[in-house]
Amino acid sequence: MTIAVRRLRLQGVARNYDVSFLGPDDEPARLAVIAGQISTGKTSVLEFISYCLGGADFPHHPEVRSRVRSAQLECELQGARFVIERAAVQLPSRSAVVHSCTIDELDEPHPQRELTISPPSSDESLSQFLLGHFGIAHVVLREAPTQDASAVDKLSIRDVLRVMFLENSDLDSRNLLLERNQPVVRLKHEQVLDLMFWAHDNSAASLAAEVRALAQQIAERTRDLEAIEAFMAEQRIPALDVIDEQITDLEEEERTLDARLSTIEAQMDAEAAFGDEQRSAYQDAASRSRRLSNQLRDARTQLDRLLALGAQYEQDIKKLVFAKEASRLFDPLSIEVCPWCLQPISNSGSDADACFVCHQPLDSDHDDVDLDRELRAIRSRHKELVGYLEEIRTSEDRLDAEMQAATEDQRRAQVAFDAAMRGRFSPYMTQRDALLEELGRVGASAAEFRRLRNMHVSRDRRRQELGALRQQLADVSAAQLAAATANVTRSSILDDLTTRLTAILGDFHFPKLTEVALGQRFVPSVRGVRYDQLGSAGAMTLIALAWYLAVFEKSAEGGGAHPGLLMIDSPQKNLVPASGIVGDDYQAPAIARGVYQHLVEWAEGQRSNGTQLIIVDNDPPEFANQFVVARYSGDPASPPYGLIDDAVE
Repeated sequence: MTIAVRRLRLQGVARNYDVSFLGPDDEPARLAVIAGQISTGKTSVLEFISYCLGGADFPHHPEVRSRVRSAQLECELQGARFVIERAAVQLPSRSAVVHSCTIDELDEPHPQRELTISPPSSDESLSQFLLGHFGIAHVVLREAPTQDASAVDKLSIRDVLRVMFLENSDLDSRNLLLERNQPVVRLKHEQVLDLMFWAHDNSAASLAAEVRALAQQIAERTRDLEAIEAFMAEQRIPALDVIDEQITDLEEEERTLDARLSTIEAQMDAEAAFGDEQRSAYQDAASRSRRLSNQLRDARTQLDRLLALGAQYEQDIKKLVFAKEASRLFDPLSIEVCPWCLQPISNSGSDADACFVCHQPLDSDHDDVDLDRELRAIRSRHKELVGYLEEIRTSEDRLDAEMQAATEDQRRAQVAFDAAMRGRFSPYMTQRDALLEELGRVGASAAEFRRLRNMHVSRDRRRQELGALRQQLADVSAAQLAAATANVTRSSILDDLTTRLTAILGDFHFPKLTEVALGQRFVPSVRGVRYDQLGSAGAMTLIALAWYLAVFEKSAEGGGAHPGLLMIDSPQKNLVPASGIVGDDYQAPAIARGVYQHLVEWAEGQRSNGTQLIIVDNDPPEFANQFVVARYSGDPASPPYGLIDDAVE
């Protein structure tokens, strides 16, 4: 009843970001190390795994918020492969989609179901889905275990994640077992630890309920599978090997048709070269027609503007002539009474060249000299304008005739080009159309056979899930039988954990290792002192590592309820001295090396029992390089830069 991580994909806006935890045999690596510099996204990998398994939140680093929109985790549960997908945009998603396929098969038809995140107690929640595969879906935790009337809470996946993920901050937090949290939280965590070894007081009832739930699921899945198989038999769907053979033949035929089509198109391209002369003539005629059209349009526009100017000149000439004639026909003063004698003045009209008032002779050019000069200037400009207009009209007529001729040349060139191409391409077009029609038929047949194949694949996936449920039922039934025959108590668990904790600390070369003990509430002590009072951050790191590994290993070895996945962030924290600083007893090179030697020996040994360790570290020792599945450089010139490998600024 274990889970193993295969791949993590962060689906991005422009591209995806992948981390593979697969070994050379395409199976999940039992020990997977993610190495690299700080601030490259190593811890984010673990946080996204936790998020996909029902964790509360995902990383909100700027490069994640700007590029990532969802997280997809491919994992194995009871031998069946699933992809758990959760959106990762701004706020944590309130639902998750579980795909019954691998990441590479997400675009193909496959069974899927949408599960809620909250409340985790819902039967349609991701929490209950995962806990059901772990065989602990029906466990309840008492707020006050010693009181029969105590309120109860249903076990949540987040309660179990607490023993699956050793975060960096937990290595030296002095709150290893939540002993400084509220009593209700601490008591719940203690019950989860009991559950890891089937010592929980509700274990027998929980296992019995789990057996009943699994039996019901198996019956439902069996009915669904039988209905699918009956439908396939009724529709006379061919066997999978027959379908695969048909798909192979159709794909081969499709490749042959594509090759023939490419040959014909190549011949058409070769024939197209023979039309270069006609094409060039057509293009030249079209270019000349466009050029003449532009020139004709410009000439007409200029002609319209100058005609308006000529009309204005004509109006000005008329006005000046009128003004000149008016000065001769009418008395400019129009005096009817003499200003001196006040007697009426009678104009005899006998002397047109004398003043009516003073009878002085008038200069004949006195009034007309300015008007004549202006009139002569305007008439001169008007004459020049009329001449220019005649030139433009002549040019317009010439351009119009040339454009009509060019348009006719373009038409003839187009006809000649079409005729030349039609004669050469006609045979190929017929063959090409026939090949395209045949390709369409073959493609439709191949798509139909692929649809039939997907039905077989979907049925096989359901068979696989049904087999996983039956194996899970067998495991839970075995655990139920073991719980009934073995009286597991917390005292016996503490004894076993103390022995394993001592052995692991010994492997770590813990300095002056004596008096290792676990209190009744699982709190560890070394040298007769509680872990948080040893006065060294390195000591707390070693004890935290050893404590988590002891619970993980003993539960896995004994067939306990641990999901079989342990993630550790920075196991060398406080164990490597800073540059230029003298380290204490817990920063000797042999200690950090001993930590990794224990991890490697556990992963390669038979005791691992299908479990998986995922480690994040800056600089693991050289002998652990064979287990490194991703190494981030933090240097844009040496890819990959980090988890979000294009966020290099």
